[in-house]
Amino acid sequence: MQKIIIKGAREHNYFITNLFKNMEKTNLSESLRKLEKIVEWFEEQSEVDVEKGLEKVKEGARLIKISKERLKKVENEFEEVKRGLGGGDAE
Repeated sequence: MQKIIIKGAREHNYFITNLFKNMEKTNLSESLRKLEKIVEWFEEQSEVDVEKGLEKVKEGARLIKISKERLKKVENEFEEVKRGLGGGDAE
């Protein structure tokens, strides 16, 4: 993960805009693969370095949040298609 130093409002807006663009590009399969690698990393450690472990947990939490948001969007898109086909009430 690349760290970015934000100096002012313009840079902050640029960072936020790119963060959301990256979230849109991340698909569910990719996120799940990354989460699996994080789990494997923990399983392979005989002793977990606290700092590295914390970074892995943060990354996992970020991936879970992104995945939930993307899954919700996909579900909404399916419901729109269903309504467009005359599928009746969406549950």
